[in-house]
Amino acid sequence: MANIEDIRLNDVIPEQLHHLSAGQYSMIPNSTCGQGGPLVLNQPYRLVEGRLIIVLQGCIRATSNLLEYTLHTGDTLLLPPCCIIELLEMSSDSRVQILSYSDDTFPVKNHEVICITPTSDERAEIDTLVNLVWRNLNRQPAPVSVITPLFQALQSFIIAIHEHNQSKHISTDESRQQVLFHRFLQLVGEHCTHERSLAYYASQLCITPHYLSTMVKKVSGTNGTTWITRAVCLEAKIRLRHSDQLVSQISDDLNFPNPAFFNKYFKREVGMTPGEYRSKE
Repeated sequence: MANIEDIRLNDVIPEQLHHLSAGQYSMIPNSTCGQGGPLVLNQPYRLVEGRLIIVLQGCIRATSNLLEYTLHTGDTLLLPPCCIIELLEMSSDSRVQILSYSDDTFPVKNHEVICITPTSDERAEIDTLVNLVWRNLNRQPAPVSVITPLFQALQSFIIAIHEHNQSKHISTDESRQQVLFHRFLQLVGEHCTHERSLAYYASQLCITPHYLSTMVKKVSGTNGTTWITRAVCLEAKIRLRHSDQLVSQISDDLNFPNPAFFNKYFKREVGMTPGEYRSKE
């Protein structure tokens, strides 16, 4: 049998080698998504740890922190700790690598989601670093002091690719607006459970509500209040799916005046009541 260090991670890994971890790091080298995999279709999850997802094969459509991404073979998604991800669609042949790291290691710059389509040379460098992580996770005991800088190098390399690609295609004004838009989404994710006013987020960003509304619409094609509504309903979905809270308790936690108003608000966005969403397969 081949030594584990000689196994190419793009090949199918034997079942007993499907997962390795050490300290605040872990890795699934080759896995399906959806049924039987680490993510299930149409169920939002709040990630406790940061994740690096590399598509080995197939096509995956997902949202992360409200934004939608379509990933093809080779695409790489870097997710900060505490972000929300939902798998919307996948091809039957989809397979991914997933690397996880804890919040106190090195948070993603500005806590933003980063998606890249690396060139063949960039992909080769990413694969080299991923293989080094896998080899060291397999050592007994695993040298966390070695794994940490490997993860840092991997993350830094992906961020550098992302920033280089952005600098080629976005003007200075567009770049500022993109940064402001992502900061707006970050604030919405942090405060939507108790703040649903566009004026609140404008004040946090030190701009006028009118400028915020205009900028968000220009950058995303969607108005600001819609993004806030989506964030509130996403938070509600997570609680409905992953907690035993009563609908009335969720309504209170999300700062609605009463459960009837919450039901109407949720149904307008999702197309079903909170109770119907919780009970559907």
